[in-house]
Amino acid sequence: MANGMAMRDEDEDAHWHRARPGLLRRLERAADRTARLVFWGTLTFLLNLAEQVAELLAPLAFLLGLLWWGVLRVVGRLDLEPQVQAIVAQLPRTLEVGGWVLSPERLMRDGLMLMVVVAACRTLTAIIHKET
Repeated sequence: MANGMAMRDEDEDAHWHRARPGLLRRLERAADRTARLVFWGTLTFLLNLAEQVAELLAPLAFLLGLLWWGVLRVVGRLDLEPQVQAIVAQLPRTLEVGGWVLSPERLMRDGLMLMVVVAACRTLTAIIHKET
């Protein structure tokens, strides 16, 4: 009985496939379009998110590094009293924050690299929009 039931199910499936070949093709195309839409949509979302974060942090990192570097240069060249010079000598050249060693040069370099990330994200997003 189970064998007869399985045969009937196979016959019904075969009949359904023969009766509606256009429907199957449309369903396959719809599934393919949906999968592509989900993939490219997710990728575009991630690129836009990375772009937004980098666009926010890039100028902050660069300007903070530039300001820190400038303060160290200007203060180092000032002719100050010995007591004030001792205080100025204690200005940090590097900071360790959460295991990251920060310096003025590192902040400026990181700011520039974040600008590169913004440009790359915009380029890839434009290519995706053009190709899809």
